[in-house]
Amino acid sequence: MLDGVALTGLRGRPTLAREMRVVVDFLSGAGHNVVPLTSLSWELQYTDLIVTQLARGEVGVLILRLSDLVNAQLPAVQRGAWFDMLRRWEREFMAMDALVRVIGNTAQKADMRRFMDLRRLFMDNFPAVVAPATGIQQSIQAILAAIGAVGAGFQDLAVALRQFADSINDFSIPKLFGTDADQNAFNIVNTLAGQDVLARLPSAYKSELVNRMLDGGVEDEEEQATLTVLRMSKARSTADFAQLAAQASWERLYTSFEGQEYEDLERLFTF
Repeated sequence: MLDGVALTGLRGRPTLAREMRVVVDFLSGAGHNVVPLTSLSWELQYTDLIVTQLARGEVGVLILRLSDLVNAQLPAVQRGAWFDMLRRWEREFMAMDALVRVIGNTAQKADMRRFMDLRRLFMDNFPAVVAPATGIQQSIQAILAAIGAVGAGFQDLAVALRQFADSINDFSIPKLFGTDADQNAFNIVNTLAGQDVLARLPSAYKSELVNRMLDGGVEDEEEQATLTVLRMSKARSTADFAQLAAQASWERLYTSFEGQEYEDLERLFTF
């Protein structure tokens, strides 16, 4: 269920996480497996939050919600679910970080690094789910000290996170890729594939890379890199592969490939 929400959200499609939570909450309320179902309900919410924000190239909301990890007013099961989802979708975060490091400008690279470091800081200081209020307070103080913020309480942390979020720009496709055609899209693909994070990118970013490689005269390395995007995406999600192929269009793919690469392309469409 969580994988389905994640893969759908990364494709920019409605995840139906809210509807799933209604069913899960109903079963939990009826007394069926209350603890695991309550946890699953929160996991669905946080998975939806992570993938939809990454698909949009936005991290501001994620930054603000990091405070849920140390919010003593929230149920322990909710805080635990948030921590588990930040860990479960680690490679999705890594994929966006890798893309920004390869293609982003200096400011974007610095912003993404700050976000990734902040996320890790909160996770490293996540108190045990059963921790008393004193343990949570110690975590808050440690985080505030690490980011150089003034104060010692949860409200001080909320203010600091708001300022942090406001200082970071989003990583949407227009801002990250710019308006100029990127002649080195195949290098970006190969770099991310080498780090085994290419398939974890939101579909829109992979589609952008494919479209840039198919623009103009397509060289062998661009054919091979396009095949890499399609092949690795198919291995993770058939729906993601089909969406990427449809966005590129079969006619465009057909006319751009030749020789061995064309035969490899045809084989990808065998299910």
